[in-house]
Amino acid sequence: MFRHPSDGKKFNHNFYNKYYSQNGITTDLPSNDELKSFLEQKFTDTNRNIDQIKQILESINGPINNKSILDYGCSWGYTT
Repeated sequence: MFRHPSDGKKFNHNFYNKYYSQNGITTDLPSNDELKSFLEQKFTDTNRNIDQIKQILESINGPINNKSILDYGCSWGYTT
């Protein structure tokens, strides 16, 4: 949708719903119970912990609280 040239809706639907597969956090969504646990522990001690990324961003531009960040290509959006 946000790249050029873009693919059509039908192509994207078929590709991502029938053919696309990647092992790992990109396509392996957590169950509702797993997600609840991740949120309760703020993702610490999980393979979805972004503390290192947060430290890098803060070293560049200060604390990121109350700032907007575009997370382009954010998988299922847990970092946002």
